Amino acid sequence: DLKNIIESEIKENSLRQGFPKSVSVHIEKIRKKKSTYHKNFKEIPFVTIDGEDSRDFDDAVWSENKNNKTKIMVAIADVSFYVEKNDLLDLEAKKRGNSFYFPDRVIPMFPTEISNDICSLVPNEEKLCIVVEIELNKNVVSKFEIHRAKIMSVARLTYKQVDEIYYLKDSKNKYFELIKNLFESYRVLDIN
Repeated sequence: DLKNIIESEIKENSLRQGFPKSVSVHIEKIRKKKSTYHKNFKEIPFVTIDGEDSRDFDDAVWSENKNNKTKIMVAIADVSFYVEKNDLLDLEAKKRGNSFYFPDRVIPMFPTEISNDICSLVPNEEKLCIVVEIELNKNVVSKFEIHRAKIMSVARLTYKQVDEIYYLKDSKNKYFELIKNLFESYRVLDIN
């Protein structure tokens, strides 16, 4: 059956399961870490858009289109602020290489306290990110910056929700304008 096939693949490929106890102590230190140099972008209404069963939200988006100008911001969770080169978590992640997704489970590269909590861009919580900011003027890139920033996602949306809001033109939905801007920005980028 499927469970036996998955167990066999995990064993054959020597996939690491579970984490050493020392990782738990390290995570508690990470939770207390504070930044003094991430810019405040919390006023920008970023949203995450993922599958319905996603648990770790590692990127958020926002865009605006006015007078032939397009501004796009993509925020990626700033894992590197918490996981430093050659620290306990970095060495463990190097041994794993990546997360492994199976139909009935995930074997994560990082403990869930990192991927689903500390670094997950859940709504209404301040999170540290790397933000790529791009401005286009008449479809030509006029500005490009990368920031370390604090953001606060305003919503956890799914692909299905976004499609329904946009294609049904649900203008009463509080995220309609934001989603409409994202689709407009996509068209601008698709032209280029």
